[in-house]
Amino acid sequence: METIRWLALLMLILFAGYTVHASRTESFGKSVKTVLALKWGRQVTIDLYLGLFLFNFFVYLNEGLVSHFV
Repeated sequence: METIRWLALLMLILFAGYTVHASRTESFGKSVKTVLALKWGRQVTIDLYLGLFLFNFFVYLNEGLVSHFV
């Protein structure tokens, strides 16, 4: 299990480094416009946000954390 933790940390560090590299070499706004101009780009973006919403919704259904704040 310890190996998996270190591997996950390494992957996070590498991905963060790649994100910094990509943000310095390309304009984020220009890239978003290019991706959203394509049908598959819009589909992937909608899929991403729909997946995030559904994940959070199911966590809410299981945990009911909103009731603690009311």
